[in-house]
Amino acid sequence: MSTTLTSLVLKAVLDDGSGFPAESEIVLTPAALLAALGGAPLAGATFTGQVSPAVVALTFGSNIAVVASEGNDFRVTLTSSAATIENPSSPTDGQQIKFQITQDATGSRTVTWGAIYDFGTAGAPALSTAANATDIIGFVYNAAKSKWMCLGSALGF
Repeated sequence: MSTTLTSLVLKAVLDDGSGFPAESEIVLTPAALLAALGGAPLAGATFTGQVSPAVVALTFGSNIAVVASEGNDFRVTLTSSAATIENPSSPTDGQQIKFQITQDATGSRTVTWGAIYDFGTAGAPALSTAANATDIIGFVYNAAKSKWMCLGSALGF
């Protein structure tokens, strides 16, 4: 589960000295709260520690659902060759995702890809067939093309 802050409500009891305290409510948006605290959105930041993506374990089935807003690192183990990795829902322009696709102990499993995955002229990579082998395939979303364009693949881990 993830939570998105849309506004922050502050309630305060104000005493103006009249003997009748008044309740007041202030609503701050995330941008207003950030500005009130003297902060600014990240732009050109330098990180001194690691930045770890959210890892999402996908459920294997005939249709493997992918929700892009859940993370950037999607992992699935293939247990048959009757699977389609569906078009991700909730994409963001410029978002990068990768799939770690692992063969089960049998190996030689295959997948098909949803229509908005674009592998260019090279076509989709052939997955490793060895038992327990893992392949990594990366994509970037281009909203103007409505496509997840393949960045490349690393096979046979």
